Amino acid sequence: MRIAAFSDIHGNLSALEVVLADIGQHAVDHLVCLGDLVALGPFAGQVVERLSALGCPVVLGNTDAWYKEPLPAGWRPADERQAMVYDCHLWLKEQLSPEQHTYLLSLPFQQRIGPLLCVHGSPRDFREGMLPDTPEEELAAMVADVPAGIEVVLCGHTHHPMRRQVGKLTVVGVGSVGLPADGDPRPCYALLEDIPNGWQVEWPRPTYDVEAAVAAAQATGFPHLDTIAEAWRSGLGLAA
Repeated sequence: MRIAAFSDIHGNLSALEVVLADIGQHAVDHLVCLGDLVALGPFAGQVVERLSALGCPVVLGNTDAWYKEPLPAGWRPADERQAMVYDCHLWLKEQLSPEQHTYLLSLPFQQRIGPLLCVHGSPRDFREGMLPDTPEEELAAMVADVPAGIEVVLCGHTHHPMRRQVGKLTVVGVGSVGLPADGDPRPCYALLEDIPNGWQVEWPRPTYDVEAAVAAAQATGFPHLDTIAEAWRSGLGLAA
């Protein structure tokens, strides 16, 4: 079985298209998206439409849940970065159609594909990141309630590709399509294949024209585009 898993698109349609084209060059049995389709990028509606048309399993990301869980009454941004995220959130809420809202609201917390459990953050909380340097005891606690029969937990959220072992359980971070945070601006996804000795994992990194994507975004009126564009160029992320 061969599976392609991708996550954290964050409204970056150009990066998504190049990832899907790259996946198309591999014979995969399953395709899965691990959430954070929208927020922090200008093409959220188009990303939702693209994934909806694909019909592949998609799990709910923490920024997708912003459209499901309204901000508390009286909430105000605490700092400049939070204010930027809030501005982007309000702008995107006006851009998404009722059908696109419905799609986001329908996303499940997790998906199971055979012996793989697909989540956004961790199996217990989509806001919880499993990182390359997460202490072993913390990582073990995050996956403690994984159902029997699961061999691999696939996760996004951290925008970092990684592979960790917790006993016999393999934890794979698939990286980010739209906002990589590992210093490499190229989109990242994971390609997994079950082989006789376990699971083989690769992280392909296709390239796309970042400056063309920035130019296209300038016509949208997306707030704080300069900050987002710099994150696209640097590969240093803007984790949310």
